[in-house]
Amino acid sequence: MGAHYRYAMGDVARKHFTEEGVFYIDLWPLSELYLIVVSPNVATQVTQRNANLPVERPVLLRRFFKPIAGGPNLFDLPEKSGNHGV
Repeated sequence: MGAHYRYAMGDVARKHFTEEGVFYIDLWPLSELYLIVVSPNVATQVTQRNANLPVERPVLLRRFFKPIAGGPNLFDLPEKSGNHGV
């Protein structure tokens, strides 16, 4: 009681998706569809070994970081094309 609703994602992962390490959760109308990754192996595959990922950061990042950072910063700057890790 009194905790942010996103803490529930950790509970769902621990109770139902420990073997898979990944799941979708749709919290409409509170927020968008999320892909929750709780496995280090899956996280590595998704973020470092997948050259098909878009290189654009979510547009919302700029909106959320502007009051904190005052402008462009490491979290919301676009990634250079072709720089996808491994």
